[in-house]
Amino acid sequence: MSYNLRVMTAVTATFYCAFGGGGAFIGLFLKGLGASYMQVSLVLTLFISTTIVASAVYGRYADRLGARRAWLAVGLLLLAIAYVLIARSQTLAQAAGARVVEGIGAAIYATI
Repeated sequence: MSYNLRVMTAVTATFYCAFGGGGAFIGLFLKGLGASYMQVSLVLTLFISTTIVASAVYGRYADRLGARRAWLAVGLLLLAIAYVLIARSQTLAQAAGARVVEGIGAAIYATI
C-alpha cells in the first residue's frame, strides 16, 4: 500500500469518526437555541438535502474540475468553516446557514 493511500485512509477514518461523533449533539445544540422539535428536524433535513443536491452537482462536474486532492482540501475547509459557524451561532437561522455550508463541504468530500 502506498503512503498516499495510507494517509488518505487515516484522514477519511478520522473525518467519519468526528463527523459521526459530533453529529449526535447537533439536535441538543439546536434545542438550546430555542428550536422546536419540528425546527430541529427541518435543520437536520436541510443538511441532508443540501448534501444530496451538492453531491449530484459536484459529481457531474468532478472529472472536468480535476485536481481531486485540492477538492478534498476544499471540502474539509468548508466543513471546518461550517463547524466554526455552528459553534458561533446565536440564532436558528445562523445554525441553518452553517448546516448548508456543512452539507456542501460534506458532499464535495464524500463524492471524491
